[in-house]
Amino acid sequence: MQDLQRPITTIRPALSHLSAVDAQRGWQSTLAANKPAVIAAVCIFSLLAVASLLASRYQFEPSVQISSDPQTPSTSLVRNASSADTAAPFAQLTLEQAQQAARDELGRFVERQLQLEQNFSLGGWAAEAMVAATDAALLGDEYFQAQDYFQALANYQRAADQIEQTIQRGEATITRALEATIAAIDDLDMTLAMSALDQARNVAQSDARIEPLQRRIDTLPEVTLLLRQGLNLGLREQYEEALSSYSKIADLDPLTASLEERIAAATAGKQAQQIRSWLSEGFSALDASDFARARTAFKRVLAKLPGDSAALGGLEQVAQLNDVALIRSAETEALKAMQDGAWDRAMSAYQRILDLDPNLQVGRSGVADAQEHKRISALINAVLAQPQRLSDPRLYNDAERALLTAESLGSKPSDFAEAITQVASLLAQYREPVAVSFVSDNTIEVNLSNVGNLGRFEQRTLTLRPGNYTLRGSKIGCRDIYTNITVLPDMSPIEVLCTDPLR
Repeated sequence: MQDLQRPITTIRPALSHLSAVDAQRGWQSTLAANKPAVIAAVCIFSLLAVASLLASRYQFEPSVQISSDPQTPSTSLVRNASSADTAAPFAQLTLEQAQQAARDELGRFVERQLQLEQNFSLGGWAAEAMVAATDAALLGDEYFQAQDYFQALANYQRAADQIEQTIQRGEATITRALEATIAAIDDLDMTLAMSALDQARNVAQSDARIEPLQRRIDTLPEVTLLLRQGLNLGLREQYEEALSSYSKIADLDPLTASLEERIAAATAGKQAQQIRSWLSEGFSALDASDFARARTAFKRVLAKLPGDSAALGGLEQVAQLNDVALIRSAETEALKAMQDGAWDRAMSAYQRILDLDPNLQVGRSGVADAQEHKRISALINAVLAQPQRLSDPRLYNDAERALLTAESLGSKPSDFAEAITQVASLLAQYREPVAVSFVSDNTIEVNLSNVGNLGRFEQRTLTLRPGNYTLRGSKIGCRDIYTNITVLPDMSPIEVLCTDPLR
Protein backbone atom coordinates (compact mmCIF):
# COMPACT_ATOMS: atom_id res chain seq x y z
CA MET A 1 0.00 0.00 0.00
CA GLN A 2 1.30 3.46 -0.91
CA ASP A 3 2.63 5.47 2.09
CA LEU A 4 0.60 8.50 3.02
CA GLN A 5 2.61 11.76 3.09
CA ARG A 6 1.39 14.35 5.57
CA PRO A 7 3.40 17.55 5.78
CA ILE A 8 4.17 18.97 9.30
CA THR A 9 3.17 22.55 9.69
CA THR A 10 5.20 24.64 12.15
CA ILE A 11 2.84 25.49 15.00
CA ARG A 12 3.15 26.19 18.71
CA PRO A 13 2.57 22.62 19.95
CA ALA A 14 1.15 21.49 23.23
CA LEU A 15 4.55 20.26 24.50
CA SER A 16 6.34 23.57 23.97
CA HIS A 17 7.60 24.94 27.27
CA LEU A 18 9.21 27.93 25.64
CA SER A 19 6.05 29.57 24.27
CA ALA A 20 6.24 32.68 26.38
CA VAL A 21 9.97 33.23 26.98
CA ASP A 22 10.09 36.66 25.41
CA ALA A 23 6.64 37.90 26.43
CA GLN A 24 6.42 36.63 30.00
CA ARG A 25 9.38 36.66 32.38
CA GLY A 26 7.50 35.72 35.51
CA TRP A 27 7.01 32.07 34.73
CA GLN A 28 10.59 31.07 35.62
CA SER A 29 10.15 31.39 39.35
CA THR A 30 6.88 29.46 39.26
CA LEU A 31 8.48 26.78 37.10
CA ALA A 32 11.48 26.46 39.46
CA ALA A 33 9.29 26.12 42.53
CA ASN A 34 7.02 23.49 40.88
CA LYS A 35 9.49 21.60 38.70
CA PRO A 36 8.07 18.09 39.29
CA ALA A 37 4.54 19.35 38.61
CA VAL A 38 5.70 21.08 35.44
CA ILE A 39 7.32 17.91 34.10
CA ALA A 40 4.18 15.90 34.91
CA ALA A 41 2.02 18.50 33.18
CA VAL A 42 4.23 18.37 30.11
CA CYS A 43 3.86 14.61 29.97
CA ILE A 44 0.06 14.84 30.38
CA PHE A 45 -0.16 17.43 27.61
CA SER A 46 1.94 15.12 25.48
CA LEU A 47 -0.45 12.21 26.08
CA LEU A 48 -3.49 14.40 25.33
CA ALA A 49 -1.95 15.56 22.06
CA VAL A 50 -1.17 12.01 21.04
CA ALA A 51 -4.63 10.77 22.04
CA SER A 52 -6.23 13.59 20.06
CA LEU A 53 -4.19 12.73 17.00
CA LEU A 54 -4.93 9.03 17.32
CA ALA A 55 -8.61 9.70 17.65
CA SER A 56 -8.62 11.31 14.20
CA ARG A 57 -7.01 8.26 12.63
CA TYR A 58 -7.97 4.64 12.61
CA GLN A 59 -4.40 3.26 12.78
CA PHE A 60 -0.82 4.14 11.97
CA GLU A 61 2.12 2.38 10.39
CA PRO A 62 4.10 0.44 13.00
CA SER A 63 7.48 1.58 11.66
CA VAL A 64 8.61 5.26 11.53
CA GLN A 65 11.31 6.48 9.20
CA ILE A 66 13.88 8.93 10.64
CA SER A 67 14.81 11.78 8.33
CA SER A 68 18.46 12.19 7.48
CA ASP A 69 18.03 15.93 8.09
CA PRO A 70 17.66 16.46 11.86
CA GLN A 71 16.24 19.96 11.34
CA THR A 72 13.34 18.84 9.12
CA PRO A 73 10.58 16.52 10.35
CA SER A 74 10.47 13.25 8.41
CA THR A 75 7.26 12.32 6.59
CA SER A 76 5.13 10.05 8.66
CA LEU A 77 4.94 6.65 7.12
CA VAL A 78 1.43 5.88 8.22
CA ARG A 79 -0.44 3.34 6.19
CA ASN A 80 -4.07 3.64 5.23
CA ALA A 81 -6.45 2.57 7.97
CA SER A 82 -7.60 -0.23 5.74
CA SER A 83 -4.09 -1.84 5.55
CA ALA A 84 -4.35 -3.28 9.04
CA ASP A 85 -6.78 -3.11 11.94
CA THR A 86 -4.04 -2.72 14.65
CA ALA A 87 -0.29 -2.01 14.85
CA ALA A 88 2.11 -4.92 15.23
CA PRO A 89 3.00 -5.64 18.89
CA PHE A 90 6.80 -5.17 18.48
CA ALA A 91 6.39 -1.93 16.56
CA GLN A 92 3.94 -0.69 19.18
CA LEU A 93 6.45 -1.53 21.96
CA THR A 94 9.28 0.25 20.15
CA LEU A 95 7.08 3.25 19.62
CA GLU A 96 6.15 3.38 23.31
CA GLN A 97 9.80 3.12 24.36
CA ALA A 98 10.77 5.94 22.03
CA GLN A 99 7.88 8.00 23.33
CA GLN A 100 9.00 7.46 26.97
CA ALA A 101 12.62 8.24 26.08
CA ALA A 102 11.50 11.48 24.46
CA ARG A 103 9.57 12.42 27.59
CA ASP A 104 12.59 11.66 29.79
CA GLU A 105 14.87 13.75 27.61
CA LEU A 106 12.34 16.56 27.66
CA GLY A 107 12.39 16.37 31.47
CA ARG A 108 16.19 16.63 31.43
CA PHE A 109 15.95 19.68 29.19
CA VAL A 110 13.47 21.34 31.57
CA GLU A 111 15.71 20.64 34.60
CA ARG A 112 18.82 22.04 32.89
CA GLN A 113 16.84 25.06 31.72
CA LEU A 114 15.73 25.78 35.29
CA GLN A 115 19.28 25.30 36.55
CA LEU A 116 20.62 27.73 33.96
CA GLU A 117 18.06 30.40 34.73
CA GLN A 118 18.46 30.07 38.49
CA ASN A 119 22.26 30.15 38.64
CA PHE A 120 23.23 32.46 35.79
CA SER A 121 22.41 35.83 34.32
CA LEU A 122 21.16 35.12 30.80
CA GLY A 123 22.81 37.94 28.89
CA GLY A 124 24.49 38.13 25.55
CA TRP A 125 27.02 35.47 26.44
CA ALA A 126 24.27 32.80 26.35
CA ALA A 127 21.86 34.32 23.75
CA GLU A 128 22.93 32.30 20.72
CA ALA A 129 23.01 29.04 22.65
CA MET A 130 19.58 29.73 24.12
CA VAL A 131 18.08 30.40 20.66
CA ALA A 132 19.57 27.17 19.32
CA ALA A 133 18.32 25.17 22.32
CA THR A 134 14.85 26.73 22.02
CA ASP A 135 14.62 25.94 18.33
CA ALA A 136 15.66 22.35 18.93
CA ALA A 137 13.09 21.94 21.72
CA LEU A 138 10.27 23.42 19.56
CA LEU A 139 11.19 21.15 16.69
CA GLY A 140 11.13 18.23 19.13
CA ASP A 141 7.60 19.25 20.08
CA GLU A 142 6.48 19.10 16.45
CA TYR A 143 8.00 15.67 15.94
CA PHE A 144 6.39 14.46 19.15
CA GLN A 145 2.94 15.60 17.97
CA ALA A 146 3.60 13.89 14.66
CA GLN A 147 4.38 10.71 16.65
CA ASP A 148 7.92 10.72 15.28
CA TYR A 149 9.31 10.01 18.72
CA PHE A 150 12.81 9.16 17.55
CA GLN A 151 13.27 12.57 15.96
CA ALA A 152 11.58 14.17 18.96
CA LEU A 153 14.07 12.36 21.23
CA ALA A 154 17.01 13.53 19.12
CA ASN A 155 15.91 17.19 19.20
CA TYR A 156 15.10 17.16 22.91
CA GLN A 157 18.50 15.63 23.56
CA ARG A 158 20.19 18.24 21.35
CA ALA A 159 18.37 21.00 23.24
CA ALA A 160 19.29 19.58 26.67
CA ASP A 161 22.94 19.10 25.62
CA GLN A 162 23.03 22.68 24.38
CA ILE A 163 21.79 23.90 27.77
CA GLU A 164 24.35 21.74 29.61
CA GLN A 165 27.17 23.07 27.43
CA THR A 166 25.98 26.60 28.18
CA ILE A 167 26.02 25.83 31.92
CA GLN A 168 29.52 24.41 31.67
CA ARG A 169 30.70 27.41 29.67
CA GLY A 170 29.13 29.75 32.22
CA GLU A 171 30.76 27.91 35.12
CA ALA A 172 34.14 27.98 33.37
CA THR A 173 33.74 31.67 32.58
CA ILE A 174 32.83 32.67 36.12
CA THR A 175 35.60 30.48 37.55
CA ARG A 176 38.17 32.20 35.35
CA ALA A 177 36.75 35.61 36.23
CA LEU A 178 36.82 34.90 39.96
CA GLU A 179 40.34 33.51 39.77
CA ALA A 180 41.42 36.60 37.88
CA THR A 181 39.74 38.75 40.53
CA ILE A 182 41.58 36.98 43.35
CA ALA A 183 44.90 37.25 41.47
CA ALA A 184 44.34 40.98 40.92
CA ILE A 185 43.52 41.47 44.62
CA ASP A 186 46.67 39.58 45.56
CA ASP A 187 48.60 41.89 43.21
CA LEU A 188 46.86 44.91 44.81
CA ASP A 189 45.53 45.88 41.36
CA MET A 190 42.13 47.33 42.19
CA THR A 191 41.22 48.28 38.59
CA LEU A 192 41.89 44.82 37.21
CA ALA A 193 40.10 43.21 40.17
CA MET A 194 36.94 45.26 39.59
CA SER A 195 37.00 44.51 35.86
CA ALA A 196 37.36 40.78 36.43
CA LEU A 197 34.60 40.76 39.04
CA ASP A 198 32.27 42.61 36.62
CA GLN A 199 32.85 39.79 34.13
CA ALA A 200 31.76 37.33 36.79
CA ARG A 201 28.64 39.39 37.51
CA ASN A 202 27.70 39.41 33.81
CA VAL A 203 27.58 35.65 33.89
CA ALA A 204 26.18 34.99 37.39
CA GLN A 205 25.01 38.03 39.30
CA SER A 206 23.79 35.97 42.26
CA ASP A 207 26.90 33.80 42.70
CA ALA A 208 27.68 33.61 46.41
CA ARG A 209 31.39 34.15 45.80
CA ILE A 210 31.00 37.58 44.26
CA GLU A 211 30.02 39.66 47.28
CA PRO A 212 32.91 38.48 49.51
CA LEU A 213 35.31 39.40 46.72
CA GLN A 214 33.60 42.77 46.37
CA ARG A 215 34.17 43.42 50.05
CA ARG A 216 37.83 42.53 49.62
CA ILE A 217 38.06 44.98 46.72
CA ASP A 218 36.40 47.67 48.85
CA THR A 219 39.08 47.29 51.54
CA LEU A 220 41.95 47.05 49.04
CA PRO A 221 43.03 50.74 49.23
CA GLU A 222 43.33 50.62 53.02
CA VAL A 223 44.97 47.19 52.93
CA THR A 224 47.51 48.45 50.40
CA LEU A 225 48.36 51.42 52.61
CA LEU A 226 48.75 49.25 55.72
CA LEU A 227 50.94 46.76 53.85
CA ARG A 228 53.23 49.58 52.79
CA GLN A 229 53.35 50.94 56.32
CA GLY A 230 54.11 47.50 57.76
CA LEU A 231 56.96 46.97 55.31
CA ASN A 232 58.52 50.35 56.07
CA LEU A 233 58.21 49.82 59.82
CA GLY A 234 59.85 46.41 59.49
CA LEU A 235 62.77 47.94 57.56
CA ARG A 236 63.24 50.38 60.44
CA GLU A 237 63.10 47.43 62.88
CA GLN A 238 59.94 48.81 64.45
CA TYR A 239 58.49 45.34 64.55
CA GLU A 240 55.86 45.97 67.21
CA GLU A 241 54.32 48.76 65.12
CA ALA A 242 54.59 46.63 61.98
CA LEU A 243 52.68 43.81 63.66
CA SER A 244 50.02 46.32 64.68
CA SER A 245 49.55 47.28 61.01
CA TYR A 246 49.33 43.63 59.99
CA SER A 247 46.76 43.02 62.72
CA LYS A 248 44.56 45.73 61.21
CA ILE A 249 44.91 44.08 57.79
CA ALA A 250 43.84 40.76 59.30
CA ASP A 251 40.69 42.45 60.57
CA LEU A 252 39.97 44.00 57.17
CA ASP A 253 40.91 41.10 54.89
CA PRO A 254 42.46 38.03 56.51
CA LEU A 255 42.92 36.47 53.04
CA THR A 256 45.41 39.15 51.99
CA ALA A 257 48.26 37.54 50.06
CA SER A 258 51.59 37.21 51.94
CA LEU A 259 49.99 38.47 55.15
CA GLU A 260 51.02 35.38 57.12
CA GLU A 261 54.56 35.57 55.72
CA ARG A 262 54.82 39.24 56.66
CA ILE A 263 53.54 38.56 60.16
CA ALA A 264 56.01 35.68 60.54
CA ALA A 265 58.88 37.88 59.32
CA ALA A 266 57.95 40.72 61.68
CA THR A 267 57.58 38.28 64.57
CA ALA A 268 60.97 36.75 63.81
CA GLY A 269 62.50 40.23 63.55
CA LYS A 270 61.00 41.20 66.88
CA GLN A 271 62.37 38.06 68.50
CA ALA A 272 65.82 38.60 67.00
CA GLN A 273 65.74 42.18 68.28
CA GLN A 274 64.81 40.96 71.76
CA ILE A 275 67.53 38.32 71.64
CA ARG A 276 70.13 40.96 70.82
CA SER A 277 68.87 43.11 73.68
CA TRP A 278 69.11 40.24 76.17
CA LEU A 279 72.60 39.30 75.00
CA SER A 280 73.73 42.89 75.33
CA GLU A 281 72.26 43.11 78.82
CA GLY A 282 73.92 39.83 79.80
CA PHE A 283 77.42 40.79 78.71
CA SER A 284 77.09 44.27 80.22
CA ALA A 285 76.12 42.69 83.53
CA LEU A 286 79.02 40.27 83.17
CA ASP A 287 81.46 43.16 82.77
CA ALA A 288 79.97 44.74 85.90
CA SER A 289 80.33 41.43 87.80
CA ASP A 290 76.55 41.37 88.25
CA PHE A 291 76.44 37.64 87.71
CA ALA A 292 72.83 37.11 88.81
CA ARG A 293 71.50 39.62 86.25
CA ALA A 294 73.82 38.24 83.55
CA ARG A 295 72.66 34.69 84.20
CA THR A 296 68.99 35.76 84.00
CA ALA A 297 69.54 37.53 80.67
CA PHE A 298 71.37 34.58 79.08
CA LYS A 299 68.72 32.13 80.30
CA ARG A 300 66.02 34.25 78.65
CA VAL A 301 67.85 33.90 75.35
CA LEU A 302 68.14 30.14 75.73
CA ALA A 303 64.43 29.89 76.55
CA LYS A 304 63.73 31.26 73.06
CA LEU A 305 66.75 29.76 71.25
CA PRO A 306 67.94 26.71 73.20
CA GLY A 307 71.10 26.27 71.13
CA ASP A 308 72.24 29.88 70.93
CA SER A 309 76.05 29.79 71.12
CA ALA A 310 76.43 33.35 72.42
CA ALA A 311 74.10 32.71 75.34
CA LEU A 312 75.77 29.38 76.12
CA GLY A 313 79.18 31.06 76.05
CA GLY A 314 77.87 33.83 78.27
CA LEU A 315 76.60 31.34 80.86
CA GLU A 316 79.97 29.58 80.80
CA GLN A 317 81.71 32.87 81.52
CA VAL A 318 79.21 33.58 84.27
CA ALA A 319 80.00 30.22 85.83
CA GLN A 320 83.74 30.77 85.64
CA LEU A 321 83.83 34.40 86.75
CA ASN A 322 81.15 33.90 89.36
CA ASP A 323 83.03 30.96 90.83
CA VAL A 324 86.21 33.00 90.90
CA ALA A 325 84.36 35.86 92.56
CA LEU A 326 82.80 33.52 95.10
CA ILE A 327 86.17 31.94 95.84
CA ARG A 328 87.80 35.32 96.29
CA SER A 329 84.99 36.52 98.50
CA ALA A 330 85.07 33.38 100.64
CA GLU A 331 88.85 33.51 100.91
CA THR A 332 88.76 37.16 101.97
CA GLU A 333 86.16 36.37 104.61
CA ALA A 334 88.17 33.40 105.83
CA LEU A 335 91.37 35.40 106.17
CA LYS A 336 89.54 38.09 108.09
CA ALA A 337 88.08 35.44 110.39
CA MET A 338 91.56 33.96 110.95
CA GLN A 339 92.89 37.38 111.89
CA ASP A 340 90.02 37.77 114.35
CA GLY A 341 90.56 34.34 115.81
CA ALA A 342 87.09 33.23 114.64
CA TRP A 343 88.25 29.79 113.65
CA ASP A 344 84.76 28.33 113.05
CA ARG A 345 83.80 31.23 110.79
CA ALA A 346 87.01 30.77 108.84
CA MET A 347 86.32 27.05 108.37
CA SER A 348 82.80 27.83 107.11
CA ALA A 349 84.16 30.28 104.53
CA TYR A 350 86.77 27.81 103.31
CA GLN A 351 84.10 25.11 103.11
CA ARG A 352 82.09 27.29 100.67
CA ILE A 353 85.11 27.19 98.39
CA LEU A 354 85.22 23.41 98.62
CA ASP A 355 81.51 23.26 97.84
CA LEU A 356 82.26 24.87 94.47
CA ASP A 357 85.18 22.54 93.81
CA PRO A 358 86.38 20.00 96.40
CA ASN A 359 89.78 19.85 94.74
CA LEU A 360 90.64 23.54 95.19
CA GLN A 361 93.84 23.69 97.26
CA VAL A 362 93.00 27.04 98.79
CA GLY A 363 89.88 25.54 100.31
CA ARG A 364 91.48 22.32 101.49
CA SER A 365 94.54 23.96 103.03
CA GLY A 366 92.41 26.74 104.48
CA VAL A 367 90.10 24.32 106.29
CA ALA A 368 93.06 22.36 107.66
CA ASP A 369 94.80 25.54 108.83
CA ALA A 370 91.68 26.83 110.57
CA GLN A 371 91.14 23.47 112.25
CA GLU A 372 94.76 23.45 113.52
CA HIS A 373 94.48 26.99 114.88
CA LYS A 374 91.28 25.98 116.67
CA ARG A 375 92.91 22.85 118.17
CA ILE A 376 96.07 24.62 119.39
CA SER A 377 94.07 27.56 120.70
CA ALA A 378 91.99 25.15 122.75
CA LEU A 379 95.15 23.49 124.21
CA ILE A 380 96.73 26.83 125.08
CA ASN A 381 93.57 27.98 126.82
CA ALA A 382 93.39 24.65 128.70
CA VAL A 383 96.96 25.14 129.99
CA LEU A 384 96.13 28.64 131.14
CA ALA A 385 92.95 27.44 132.83
CA GLN A 386 94.76 24.72 134.86
CA PRO A 387 98.47 25.52 134.99
CA GLN A 388 98.97 23.29 138.07
CA ARG A 389 98.47 20.26 135.84
CA LEU A 390 101.85 20.99 134.34
CA SER A 391 103.28 19.08 137.21
CA ASP A 392 102.28 15.96 135.28
CA PRO A 393 105.22 15.23 132.97
CA ARG A 394 102.94 13.92 130.23
CA LEU A 395 100.73 17.00 130.36
CA TYR A 396 103.76 19.21 130.53
CA ASN A 397 105.18 17.65 127.37
CA ASP A 398 101.81 18.05 125.60
CA ALA A 399 101.74 21.71 126.56
CA GLU A 400 105.28 22.22 125.40
CA ARG A 401 104.46 20.72 121.97
CA ALA A 402 101.31 22.83 121.74
CA LEU A 403 103.37 25.93 122.47
CA LEU A 404 105.83 25.10 119.72
CA THR A 405 102.98 24.60 117.24
CA ALA A 406 101.25 27.80 118.34
CA GLU A 407 104.41 29.81 117.81
CA SER A 408 104.65 28.44 114.24
CA LEU A 409 101.06 29.29 113.25
CA GLY A 410 100.50 32.10 110.76
CA SER A 411 97.50 33.77 112.35
CA LYS A 412 98.03 35.17 115.87
CA PRO A 413 95.27 37.52 116.95
CA SER A 414 96.18 39.63 119.97
CA ASP A 415 94.33 37.40 122.46
CA PHE A 416 95.90 34.29 121.00
CA ALA A 417 99.37 35.81 120.99
CA GLU A 418 99.02 36.88 124.62
CA ALA A 419 97.88 33.39 125.58
CA ILE A 420 100.91 31.91 123.87
CA THR A 421 103.17 34.24 125.84
CA GLN A 422 101.53 33.28 129.14
CA VAL A 423 101.86 29.57 128.42
CA ALA A 424 105.52 30.03 127.52
CA SER A 425 106.07 31.73 130.88
CA LEU A 426 104.28 28.96 132.73
CA LEU A 427 106.27 26.28 130.99
CA ALA A 428 109.47 28.07 131.88
CA GLN A 429 108.28 28.28 135.48
CA TYR A 430 107.33 24.62 135.62
CA ARG A 431 110.39 23.47 133.71
CA GLU A 432 112.86 23.63 136.74
CA PRO A 433 112.23 21.04 139.56
CA VAL A 434 111.83 22.27 143.14
CA ALA A 435 113.20 20.57 146.33
CA VAL A 436 110.31 19.97 148.68
CA SER A 437 110.79 18.78 152.28
CA PHE A 438 108.18 16.63 154.04
CA VAL A 439 108.15 16.26 157.89
CA SER A 440 106.21 13.51 159.73
CA ASP A 441 106.40 11.40 162.96
CA ASN A 442 107.37 8.13 161.26
CA THR A 443 104.00 6.62 162.06
CA ILE A 444 101.97 7.78 159.06
CA GLU A 445 101.91 6.14 155.64
CA VAL A 446 102.29 9.01 153.11
CA ASN A 447 101.17 8.87 149.47
CA LEU A 448 101.76 11.73 146.96
CA SER A 449 99.93 12.10 143.65
CA ASN A 450 102.03 11.86 140.50
CA VAL A 451 104.78 10.27 142.64
CA GLY A 452 103.37 7.34 144.55
CA ASN A 453 103.81 5.87 148.11
CA LEU A 454 106.46 7.62 150.21
CA GLY A 455 106.15 5.27 153.23
CA ARG A 456 106.86 6.36 156.85
CA PHE A 457 109.51 8.88 157.68
CA GLU A 458 110.39 11.73 159.97
CA GLN A 459 111.80 13.92 157.22
CA ARG A 460 112.13 13.39 153.48
CA THR A 461 113.06 15.68 150.60
CA LEU A 462 111.80 15.19 147.05
CA THR A 463 112.63 17.03 143.80
CA LEU A 464 109.27 17.86 142.21
CA ARG A 465 108.05 19.84 139.27
CA PRO A 466 106.07 22.92 140.21
CA GLY A 467 102.37 22.35 140.25
CA ASN A 468 99.53 20.99 142.31
CA TYR A 469 99.80 17.74 144.18
CA THR A 470 97.52 15.81 146.51
CA LEU A 471 99.01 14.30 149.69
CA ARG A 472 97.31 11.52 151.64
CA GLY A 473 98.38 10.23 155.07
CA SER A 474 97.07 7.09 156.80
CA LYS A 475 97.55 6.06 160.45
CA ILE A 476 95.68 3.60 162.68
CA GLY A 477 93.58 5.46 165.17
CA CYS A 478 93.52 8.65 163.04
CA ARG A 479 91.37 9.92 160.32
CA ASP A 480 93.10 9.92 156.88
CA ILE A 481 94.83 13.12 156.05
CA TYR A 482 94.19 14.78 152.63
CA THR A 483 96.13 17.89 151.70
CA ASN A 484 96.43 19.77 148.40
CA ILE A 485 99.82 21.38 147.97
CA THR A 486 101.20 23.64 145.32
CA VAL A 487 104.85 23.11 144.57
CA LEU A 488 106.64 26.38 143.94
CA PRO A 489 110.27 27.47 144.21
CA ASP A 490 111.46 28.41 147.78
CA MET A 491 108.44 26.83 149.42
CA SER A 492 108.41 25.90 153.16
CA PRO A 493 108.56 22.26 154.38
CA ILE A 494 105.27 20.39 154.49
CA GLU A 495 104.22 18.71 157.76
CA VAL A 496 102.23 15.49 157.70
CA LEU A 497 100.90 14.80 161.26
CA CYS A 498 97.75 13.20 162.71
CA THR A 499 95.59 15.95 164.12
CA ASP A 500 92.22 14.20 164.25
CA PRO A 501 92.40 10.91 166.19
CA LEU A 502 89.49 8.48 166.11
CA ARG A 503 87.42 8.17 169.31
